Amino acid sequence: MCCRGCICLALLTTFCLDGCASLPLYKEVGLKDEASLRSSESIPTLVKALEEDRLGNDDMVAALKVLAKFGKQAAPALPVAKRLLRLYKGVWSRSGFIDQADAAADVLVAAGEPDVVGPLFAAEMNADGKDVLTSGQCATYMAALRGLAAGNYYSAELVTLLKIRVQHPMISEQWGSSFRTAAALVRLEALMQQQAAAEKKPEPVAPANAPQAGVILAVFGVEDATGLLKKGEREQLQDFLAARLTELARYKVVPREQLKARLLEQKADSFKACYDASCQIELGREVAAQKTVATRILKVGTSCVVTCQIYDLKTATTEKAATVRVDCSSDKLLEGIDQIARQLVAP
Repeated sequence: MCCRGCICLALLTTFCLDGCASLPLYKEVGLKDEASLRSSESIPTLVKALEEDRLGNDDMVAALKVLAKFGKQAAPALPVAKRLLRLYKGVWSRSGFIDQADAAADVLVAAGEPDVVGPLFAAEMNADGKDVLTSGQCATYMAALRGLAAGNYYSAELVTLLKIRVQHPMISEQWGSSFRTAAALVRLEALMQQQAAAEKKPEPVAPANAPQAGVILAVFGVEDATGLLKKGEREQLQDFLAARLTELARYKVVPREQLKARLLEQKADSFKACYDASCQIELGREVAAQKTVATRILKVGTSCVVTCQIYDLKTATTEKAATVRVDCSSDKLLEGIDQIARQLVAP
């Protein structure tokens, strides 16, 4: 009797170990072995297991993570990932749902629909109207942030929200040292820069029939009264101004080399820059220009002042003038020339 009891106990123990122990994911979903999970042929099987809700929490997360690794091949998993993410909306901060929401978001991003993550995340974080984060919400925050960063998805509203949240002490304390988080924050910064560029109003470009379109300009060399610039730098500023005037107002510009060649012909044995008005008017007419552009750089205190004038050869009057004050570095002078060009073409 005792032996029979021992045998029964042993059988019962064996049964419990086999039946109660957690099986590997591939066995739970009915695949042959672990290697099968790395094949895209496992996608339908994993999707079916998720659709039938027959996986425990850990296995569900594991299945979603496997699917996310297949990228756009995991498109069949999109419906179930959307369903799961919406199901967990409002309860992400509760134990057991955080990892599932995280994994579902990863699938949506990897398979090509990251835009589903953003609105749900925004609604979740603003649900109570308070700027208070629980530890669960921190996890939600990071799941969405990683998803958005990986998927290159953003909107003005969402980026603004993320920018605020990223400064939250709880986020930095709990997640700031995470490598994955750090990478996501870098990506977020890039997204905000993209947003700023997208929101920047395009520069006005004159239509083909605008009054200045087709007008021939002779853009003369930049007179550097500061003595800070080399010849090559002055020529670069001259070319940049000519290019910007052409781009913004559709002027036709006489090539710099043509102006230089005619000036050399005039001076015969010596080459002298043509900075004074009489020289520029004479040379402008010789190259059939209708207007001339004279630019000068002065130094006032520690700053530089860039001045520019457009002279109408037909009316013999100054048509437009512009002035900007900038730092004397090469980069800032380039910015100054850009500002000058935009001022000159403004109505």
